[in-house]
Amino acid sequence: MYTDEQKKSHIMELQRYLHGLNMHKGNEPAVIPDGVYGERTTAAVSLFQRENGIPVTGKTDSETWDAIVNEYVRKMNDIPSAVNIFPSADYICGIGCGGVIVWVIQYMLSELAKRYDNMAEIGVNGDYTAETAAAVRVFQRICGVNITGDVNCETWNLLIGCYEHKLL
Repeated sequence: MYTDEQKKSHIMELQRYLHGLNMHKGNEPAVIPDGVYGERTTAAVSLFQRENGIPVTGKTDSETWDAIVNEYVRKMNDIPSAVNIFPSADYICGIGCGGVIVWVIQYMLSELAKRYDNMAEIGVNGDYTAETAAAVRVFQRICGVNITGDVNCETWNLLIGCYEHKLL
């Protein structure tokens, strides 16, 4: 017997797939997983059907289910999405800054230091300290750019390039 709880669970699974696909496109989620096949779920299914050449009914038949699941699996296992966390071309990250961007800077500097003798490993703690600034100055000196100890757009782009391509 197909219980109400099983039905709600299956609807939530469908909604999670639709939510993930929408977020992957960079859109606001059309559906929030709540286990209720209401107007928003019907609209999201209809849109998916229209975009994928499936007869538009707003209902999740086996063809629609398979297409949604296959698209979700394909998108989520595709090339990793890039995260753009550097705030702007004018932003400068330096002593006193903190948060995710500093974690990323410290992590990349630390990883580069593991591969190259001319760089010292630093702690990764999310606080832009004198130790972080010193590591940035070494990196800037190696790259031949203005040595400030701060991470501006130029230093950020060089850091990303070196980290991603193992240059130096």
